[in-house]
Amino acid sequence: MSPQRDGQKLIYSNLDRTWLKLICRGKRLGLSLAEIRQILDMYDSSASNNDQQLLAFIDKIKLRKAALEQQMLDISALKKELDEADQGCKKALSIQPI
Repeated sequence: MSPQRDGQKLIYSNLDRTWLKLICRGKRLGLSLAEIRQILDMYDSSASNNDQQLLAFIDKIKLRKAALEQQMLDISALKKELDEADQGCKKALSIQPI
């Protein structure tokens, strides 16, 4: 992006604003800037559709969803281990004379 300047003010074109929105959306979805750039670089303003760009984005979404699902499984397993450790500590404390 190369916004124009009006003194200290930056003036973004409609395309620049669209790209900024897409970059922010990509970051919210957990994509790296390199992944976002890869998708944005596929954009061709002269094309009537950008199927390649959309297919690449779908692939990134699938990968991100799979990673999140694995993280959820890992978090669930860790929570179970923590619950068991917590219960074990509490049981040990209740057996010891105070």
